[in-house]
Amino acid sequence: MREFFGRSERGPIGLDLYGREIKAVQLVRDGKGWRVESAVSLPRAEAALDAAQAARIADVFARAGLDDDYRDGLLSVRATLAGGDGELTARLLDPRGNVVFEEPFGPGDLERHVRAPRQWSAEEPALHTLVVRLEGGESVACRLGFRRVDIRDEGLLKLFFADLLPGEAALALLRVRRATHERILDQLRQIESGPPFVGGRAYPDVVLSYGIGFHSWAVGWCEEMERRLTAEAT
Repeated sequence: MREFFGRSERGPIGLDLYGREIKAVQLVRDGKGWRVESAVSLPRAEAALDAAQAARIADVFARAGLDDDYRDGLLSVRATLAGGDGELTARLLDPRGNVVFEEPFGPGDLERHVRAPRQWSAEEPALHTLVVRLEGGESVACRLGFRRVDIRDEGLLKLFFADLLPGEAALALLRVRRATHERILDQLRQIESGPPFVGGRAYPDVVLSYGIGFHSWAVGWCEEMERRLTAEAT
């Protein structure tokens, strides 16, 4: 491919690009037409082309959690490269900037156990800094917090074993479950009948409708089971 960018007294001046080779050319006209009179290699241009085609960090995904004892941290890092291969190094800094660890990996996945990190919470949002560096190239940094969120419904778990409980205990459990569903149902109905939210509804209609329908059914089911258990007890 030849690109022309100017002229001299003798004729056009341009660049010849053939694969990785770049040359400056001087064209002159003779009796048969235009011909290349001189072609000079451009090492600097070739170096720039090499740099453009070198490996770079395309994407980094990191996740910080806690183990089952809520004490030590679990860090997962995934990095991908584009334009070539290379060795990556992951460095983790604590909220004060101290190095927790520095370890080569990949490209690919890194799974790392972090001993007793300072944990993130809404009251104390402690953030660590992860720096992923490509050897001889760029680096990418992101901030993350070590935390773990578990959502458990202890009342529902107890309900699974309600048949093993005495009648009065099972009845009390059902009343607690019904009260929970009634409270949630009341909150959802307030959202449904309340004023519109700025920027649109708080929930999509299908989600709100599902919540109201599910908790309405659950209240009715608890009431029916309470009646059955009461009748059996008498």
